[in-house]
Amino acid sequence: MRSFGTLRRSTSVLRTAHQTRPFTTTPSSFRCQLLSKTPAMTTSTTKTGQPLDRGSLDGLLRRRLFYTPSFEIYGGVSGLYDYGPPGCALQANIVDIWRKHFVLEEDMLEVDCTMLTPHDVLKTSGHVDKFADWMCKDPKTGEIFRADHLVEEVLESRLKGDKEARGQKVEVDEEKEAKKKKKSKAAQAVKLDDAVVTEYEETLAKVRDDSGMTRISD
Repeated sequence: MRSFGTLRRSTSVLRTAHQTRPFTTTPSSFRCQLLSKTPAMTTSTTKTGQPLDRGSLDGLLRRRLFYTPSFEIYGGVSGLYDYGPPGCALQANIVDIWRKHFVLEEDMLEVDCTMLTPHDVLKTSGHVDKFADWMCKDPKTGEIFRADHLVEEVLESRLKGDKEARGQKVEVDEEKEAKKKKKSKAAQAVKLDDAVVTEYEETLAKVRDDSGMTRISD
């Protein structure tokens, strides 16, 4: 599997080499990027102004073989998709527009890199020894969540309820809420002891690292 991107042209040698060599990249990772960059459907509408039904749209695209989950007969794998003829054509058109903008208009160079990271790289970066994403499963629905996300959600909800009980303004990060796998229930306005609030805030600080990613250390 490959990934692709761009680099700024820095020398005339690179520019000459680029102009004399045709594109040969086949960015197979682009299908994942297309799905991850799709705007939220909550505010989307059809041409007639009706609310867009995401489920109906997905069903239509799959029936017309734009895409289908990879290994679907074996249960599928999250994040992996296979594209049919119309899906391949659509992807090729989008990649072509991408190239015209970044390579021709923004004066960048295209690169083609592997999507796989060797174990030695992750070992050196500290990911192997330092980080672990603990998972938990909902016994009722069977859904699987990252444990640190669940802890963060519960503590944030309780702190939000504490602010409401104290009459303080509660700010909601709409972008963060839209990205959540499972929507949070409405927080109950319950005032907490100051010591409990401090403990929750310290726990949240430990769960979140400086880079903005949420991890739980081994």
